[in-house]
Amino acid sequence: MKLTFKMTADEFYRGFNYKTKKLGMSETAEIISLVIILIASIVSTALGVVKAAVILPFAAILCLFFIVKQLMTKNSITNDFQHSPILNDENTIKLYDEGMELFSSFEKIYTPWKSVYAVKETKSELIILPTLSRGVAVISKQRYAEELDEIIKVLKSKGVMK
Repeated sequence: MKLTFKMTADEFYRGFNYKTKKLGMSETAEIISLVIILIASIVSTALGVVKAAVILPFAAILCLFFIVKQLMTKNSITNDFQHSPILNDENTIKLYDEGMELFSSFEKIYTPWKSVYAVKETKSELIILPTLSRGVAVISKQRYAEELDEIIKVLKSKGVMK
C-alpha cells in the first residue's frame, strides 16, 4: 500500500509537538519551574523576606515570557515549514510486509514494524514517527479518509497501533 500526502504547517507543528513530547522535551519542566518560583515568591512575601512590590512584577514577567515563548515557537516552526521547499514537499508512505517506508524529495526512511518509534491517532489526523531522530508524518483524516482507513488497519494488524 502506498499513500502520497502533503502536510499543512499546523499539521507539521502538531507532529513536531508530539515528537518533542515523546522525546521528553515538553514544557512540563518550564511550567513546574514557574509554579515553584511563584510559590516561593508568595511564601517569601508572606514571611516578610521580600516585599510583594518586588516579587509580583518578576512573577508576571516570567508568566508573560512563558506565553510569548510558546507563541514564538509555533510561529517559528510554521514559518520554517511554509518557507522550506523540503518540508513543504509531498511525502509518501509505503507499507510492506516487513515494515514501512517514509520518503520525500529530501529523505528516505525505512523502518521495520518492530522498530517504529510511535504512532498516535487523533480525531483529525494520524501522526507517525518512524524513528526517534528522523521523520514525521501527519496525515489528515479529512483529506485522506479512505486511504488512511487502510493504513490504520495495516498498522493495527502489525501491532504498531492498539
